[in-house]
This record gives sequence, C-alpha cells and structure tokens, in this order.
Amino acid sequence: MRKLSPLVALLSVGCLQPVAPPRDVRVAVPTPDEAFIDFVTAEDVISPGEEKMVCTEFLYDQADAAFTAVTSLQGKFGHQVILVGTTHPRGAGTSYDCTEMLDFVPIAIPVGDYAAGQGTLLKTGTNVVVQMHYVNTSSQPILVRDVVRLKRVPIASVTTWVAPFALNLEQFVVPTARLIDRSFDCQTPEPYQLLLIGGHMHEHGATYRVEWGPDAAHLQSLYDVTPWKAEYRDSPPVSLFSQPIDVPAGSVFRTTCAWVNETGSLEYPREMCATFGLVAGTRTPFLCRSLQ
Repeated sequence: MRKLSPLVALLSVGCLQPVAPPRDVRVAVPTPDEAFIDFVTAEDVISPGEEKMVCTEFLYDQADAAFTAVTSLQGKFGHQVILVGTTHPRGAGTSYDCTEMLDFVPIAIPVGDYAAGQGTLLKTGTNVVVQMHYVNTSSQPILVRDVVRLKRVPIASVTTWVAPFALNLEQFVVPTARLIDRSFDCQTPEPYQLLLIGGHMHEHGATYRVEWGPDAAHLQSLYDVTPWKAEYRDSPPVSLFSQPIDVPAGSVFRTTCAWVNETGSLEYPREMCATFGLVAGTRTPFLCRSLQ
C-alpha cells in the first residue's frame, strides 16, 4: 500500500486545512496626474465577519495647493473612506487601527465640484490621514486598499475659500430602549456662510435633526431626516443651499440624534451622531467635539 506523506496525511484527517487566499477587493491606483492629489492607503486584510477601521498617515510636503472636489474610491464591503487631519501625528507611512479616532481634524468632505472660484486650502506640512472602514460580511478574508483623490485648482483662481466642519458627539452610550435621543450644542468661533450640511448615524438611527440660531433659546430647523434609513449609513442625505446662509460668530448649532435600540447597549463608534458640512469665507476647518 502506498504511504501518504505526513502533510497529506494530516490534511486527510482534517488536522490542517488549507488557508484560502484573501479575496482581492483593492481599488486600482490612479495613474499619476498633476491635476489631482492622490492619497493611496496601505493594504490590509479584513477577516470574515470583521468590522474594522484602518488609518494610513501621510505628510503632505508639496507646495500649498487648493482643491475643489473630493472623490473617495473604495472596494466591495467598504462602509466609508474619509480624509482628515490629525492632532497627534504618528509618522508618514504609519498604518494603524483607528476604531476610536478621537484626534481627527476635518480636511475634506467627499462632494462634487464646488462653484466657480471656490477652493479649499491644503497647506504644505499638513499631517493627512485616510481612514477606511470595512464590514466584511463575506465568508473569506478580503484584501483592501482605498484611494482619496483631490482635484486641484490654481490658488490664484480661488476667490472664495471653503472649509469643512464637523460637529461630533463622542463617548456616548445608547441604552436599550424603543426610542431614545441625545442632543449636543456647538458654537461657531467666527462668521461663516453655510453652503452644505449633512448628518451621519448608523443602522439603528431613527431620526436626525439639526437646528441653529443666535443662541440656544432661539433655534430654527435647518436639517431634518425623518425617518432615518439604514442605507443612509453609507450615503446620508445632504442639504446644499442655493443661497449661502449667513451664520454670525457665536451662533449655536444643535444636533439631535434618535435611535431605536433593541440589541443591548450601543457605544460610540458602533453608533455615531456627527454633523458635517462646508462653509465659505474661511480657510480654517471647524471641529466641535462633545463628550457625554
């Protein structure tokens, strides 16, 4: 009788199982083009059933630039890919788990082309982070790599500077409840012209509302999504104003998120409550973090 090799023998009785290579869902790296600034993440493997947020850090060391459009390129099973700055740089080329990313600064909002004459500034020496968020619902590992692409415009062509803002509720807990909401206020540090606003929650969201006014006692509705739908987790509705809204310094934005939670306690960042948008009249991004 022919003898089996030790390796084949082990496999034959199930002691060892061949490991399948990960499914390749990487996006293609764009051909270099001087009309764009591309940030390509490091590669990572996401296990079956795993939800993971991975960050890759860059140092933007080219000359100051202006951009007018942000395109996010992401593979299958991707939830989102965003470009932000960081207040605690770890070093260019560093890749790390950033599920609890509490040191970010908004840099870019993934929207189409701005109006003529508008642009967002990217200064030389900026520490840039690309965060990719994947939920691997398949039965095999996946190999991922994402790209964020900024469309350049000459700085001399910018007549109106545009900057992103983010209002983020962090470190909250949503207890088990049929319907429960949380509100937080943010105050603007300087006058703005509001161009666009949107909200971000996950699949347990029920409603999303943003109000604003000169103070907390005099607020009016600005953005209302009722009901919030599970698919908005990946593609939330945004309000793009045909005429910019003048927002004086010291104005109050109140964000109210409501959830239906029947699965046990939910914590940030499994659930989120974050308002984002664009304002004109400033080069400086605005970040408000509320810890509750």
